[in-house]
Amino acid sequence: MVFKPNRIPLVIKHKILRLKRDGLKIMQIRARLLSEDDTVFTRQAIASFIKRYEKTGTVQGGCRPTISRPSTFNRNHMDFIDNTMEKDSETTAPELKKILLDKFGLETSLTSIKRIR
Repeated sequence: MVFKPNRIPLVIKHKILRLKRDGLKIMQIRARLLSEDDTVFTRQAIASFIKRYEKTGTVQGGCRPTISRPSTFNRNHMDFIDNTMEKDSETTAPELKKILLDKFGLETSLTSIKRIR
């Protein structure tokens, strides 16, 4: 089975680190994993994992913080949309867009409104 560096099972990650500490080179680690565990890793996957471990000091990969844009809508906007939809569930996104522009001066896309309603 071929694994990506961020998909290496935790048990195998610890084994890679142990083999590296024992002085084995990446290709030797790869060969040992293939013979003992019947798993196939590219040398790049093993090298990437070791490099990431040396940089972060942890075997838990993929724990990067997400970076996202701030929301277009604040709590007042969301409450207003909820109240409007409760009063009239037939209100369309273009109508909400116009109401938000008139009432709050908020210019937003139809997609954003559809996503939040």
